[in-house]
This record gives sequence, structure tokens and C-alpha cells, in this order.
Amino acid sequence: MSQNAAPLASPKLKLTLVLALALFTGWVSAEPEEVVVVGTALKKLVTHVSGIVTVNRENQIARWNSPLCLRVEGLPSELKTTLRDRVRRAAEQVRISLLDEGCAQNVLLFFATEADSVSQQLAKHFEIPLRQDSTARVQDFMASHAPVRWINTYDRCGFGCRLANSRITASSAPSIDFMLLVVDAPQIEGRHFEDIADYLAFVILTNPSPHSRPMVESVLGVFDGKPTAKSMGGMSVYDQAYLDALYTVPMDRYIETQRNAISGLMLTQLNALQQ
Repeated sequence: MSQNAAPLASPKLKLTLVLALALFTGWVSAEPEEVVVVGTALKKLVTHVSGIVTVNRENQIARWNSPLCLRVEGLPSELKTTLRDRVRRAAEQVRISLLDEGCAQNVLLFFATEADSVSQQLAKHFEIPLRQDSTARVQDFMASHAPVRWINTYDRCGFGCRLANSRITASSAPSIDFMLLVVDAPQIEGRHFEDIADYLAFVILTNPSPHSRPMVESVLGVFDGKPTAKSMGGMSVYDQAYLDALYTVPMDRYIETQRNAISGLMLTQLNALQQ
């Protein structure tokens, strides 16, 4: 654990964070294939966005409005560097900085061989702030058996607050201010680490629903099916369009307006790829 890292819990907390290079294959990503978008329907994109977004208790989507300070535990240094590079690349696309180590950590990422135990202990340690939306969300995080699980807190006035003047405009404009992620190391064994890193970068920046149901090609589908010899080759064009749209739309809106605005911007970008 880094000397600059703040203690996470009492001395009795034992985190099993072991991950070997042998878990991963395919250091070199495959060359991305040319993608041709053929008239993607707006309705399909709206369904896609609805199936992956996380909505807070105020019926809004939140995104980052501050630099990321990433702490990673349980990875060899080589893989940690690869992960940071992938997160930095994605963050810079949406004008978010990734700070050097030693900063005030707001993204805690653990690779664990006993993910269930680690998740439960971390959730108990951060129980009060994590209950911001509901205790049900904390319970869902602890009970998850997904390869990657995550939970966040947010600042409801991260982009400013004011009196709402319509049913579209909200008084709050939330931003994410803390995220906790746990990766179940045995479940990602044999997969390309670049794919895992891109998946984590997308999750960190977009905070999608843990129960996401993407309707188009997406890095969120990295765990669908068994590991293959071929890498996904990075985030899809739909993922890139979603990232750009999410970090463009106003935050002082309710979910219906935010979802439709994101979908509309995605469609514009995807159609532009055909010109």
C-alpha cells in the first residue's frame, strides 16, 4: 500500500489483494476494425442510454466535475501503469484530468481474490457516505457477484444549485465526488487486460448502472461470453459518443431531458461518421 494512501479501516481489516501477471493475456490490442454506422435510430439510442445510466435519488444523472485521483491496489506495477494510461486517455477526451499519485484520492480501485469479503468490509467502513442514495444501493454493492462492482457518492450542487423554474430544469446539478470499485480477480482471469482497463475507465467516467443492458456495441459487454483470443480493441464508437454526450449536456436537468439530450447528441456524432 502506498505511503501516501490514507488508512481505509481498523488494523483488523484484512484485504486480500493478490493478482499475478499470469491472470491476463494479450498485451497488444488488436487493430480496431473500421466501424460503419448505418442509420442508428434515435429510439434505439434512447433505449440504450436508459439501460446503462445510473439515476440518483433526485432523478438525475451525475458526472465528474473535478480531476480524478486514482488509487489502485492489488495490481503489479506494469499493469497499474497500463490502467492509469487507459483511464487518462479516456478522461482527457472529456476534459477531466488524472492527477499523479499522492493527491487526495477520490477513486479507490481494488483487485481482490476475495472480492465479496473485501466489498463488505469496505462498504462498512464507508457506510455513512455510501448510504447517500439508499441503504439498498449499499446492500446491492455488497451482495453483487459481478466481475466488477462499484458504488459512488455525489455532490448535489457540484455544478451549482439554484431555484428550479420548470419541470425540466432542476435546482440541483450533481457531480460525482467519490467512487469505490472492487474487481473480482478470478473472474477476469484469461481476459485481455487492455479490455479490462478500458471497461474500468468507462465505468469510472460514466458511473453506469451495475445492471447495465447495452443495446449497441459497448465495452460494457466485455464480460459477455467466455474469454477469447481477440481483444475488443478499445471502446466502441457508441461508447465514445456516449462519453462525449454525457460530458456536454447540462447537469441541472431531470433524467428524461438528460437521456434525450444524450441520445440526440450521440445520434448527431454517429451520423457524422458516415459523412
